[in-house]
Amino acid sequence: MDGRDIILLHGKPGSGKSSCLRAATPAIERGTSRSVHHLSVGEYLRSIAQGLIKSEFSDNIIANSSDLGQNKHLPHELVNAVVAECIASSNPAGVIVIDGYPKYEEQIPVLKNNASVLGAKILAITQVVVPDEVSLERITSRGLRQGESKVSIDTARERLIDHSKFAQNTTNVLASAYPYVEVNGNQSFNSVVEELGQAVIAVLTNKS
Repeated sequence: MDGRDIILLHGKPGSGKSSCLRAATPAIERGTSRSVHHLSVGEYLRSIAQGLIKSEFSDNIIANSSDLGQNKHLPHELVNAVVAECIASSNPAGVIVIDGYPKYEEQIPVLKNNASVLGAKILAITQVVVPDEVSLERITSRGLRQGESKVSIDTARERLIDHSKFAQNTTNVLASAYPYVEVNGNQSFNSVVEELGQAVIAVLTNKS
């Protein structure tokens, strides 16, 4: 425990990566005796835009908030800065799981540099994998489960295409540079939680 450790968490929209990581966090902390901070970048940015979280970059995010939730993207430099801010404010001896970032290949060197400057080490990338049809079904039903409006199948397909065009390529690039762990997201929620928790524990236990 010589500094912050970073694990990157990727997966298609609807893969369940965020909810499963939240559920797995207590077991990870027990299994490693480390504090774990889950940074879901998309959720964090939306919370800043809604005024629920204060950030040095709140004004800029609020000014660009119309892009959030419309399958549009905030300026890369703004997202990069917010992620760096979160890393800097996290437990210096803890683990930060960064969920859904970097999405674009050009963000990778920025994250590497920021991590180095902040005394953090990127340990691995974990991807929760589901088939496209499962992703689409989960995206379109998610709003109903959360009491929100139903997402149309066309919007769901747009999100999946966007992920395939940008995020999956970034995941592949990261997987060639860091240890890569794949988790089967097409199983029961509890099974995914257990597999994801065990994967993160293994990364933290076996780090060099």
